[in-house]
Amino acid sequence: MSRVSQPMGHRTTRASRAAPRRQRDEARELRLVQGSRVREAGKEGSDHAAPRRREAPAGVRRRRRTAAVILTLLAAGLIVYVLFAPVTRVIESRRNLSRAESQLAEEKARTAVLEERKAWDMTDTFVESEARGMGFVKPGEIPIIVLDYHEEETDTTSSGDQPPP
Repeated sequence: MSRVSQPMGHRTTRASRAAPRRQRDEARELRLVQGSRVREAGKEGSDHAAPRRREAPAGVRRRRRTAAVILTLLAAGLIVYVLFAPVTRVIESRRNLSRAESQLAEEKARTAVLEERKAWDMTDTFVESEARGMGFVKPGEIPIIVLDYHEEETDTTSSGDQPPP
C-alpha cells in the first residue's frame, strides 16, 4: 500500500487509517479509460488487465432478462400501434375507393338509360303519341270517341243496384 503524501504537520489518525476498506479500494482503483486500454491513474505507463465484473445473482439476472423482454414487447407494441393507424386508413380508403367506383358505374348506367329516354322523348313520334293519348287531334282530323261496351254495362248495373235518390 502506497502512502499519499500529506502536508507537513498533519498527522494521520487512527480513525482515518481505519476507514472502510471499500473507500481505500475505490481510491486505489481510480482508473482512466484511454482508447481500449485501462490504466491506473498513478501509473500511466503500465498496462493492467481490466477488473473483472462480478456476475449478478441468478434472481437479478432473471429480473433483468424479464425487464428486457417486457421493454422489447412494449417497444414492439408501440411500433405496431404507431404503424397500425396509417395502415388501417389505407385499407379503409381502398374500400371507399372501390365502393365509390361501383357507385360511379351504377350512376353512369342510369345516366345512359336516362339519355336514351330523353332522346326518345324528343322525337316527333313520342310527342304525337302522348298528345293523342291526351285527346288532341291534328288540324283537319275528325275526333272519334269509341265507347267501350263493358264500361256501359258496368255503369248501368252499378246505377241499377242503388236505389234512386
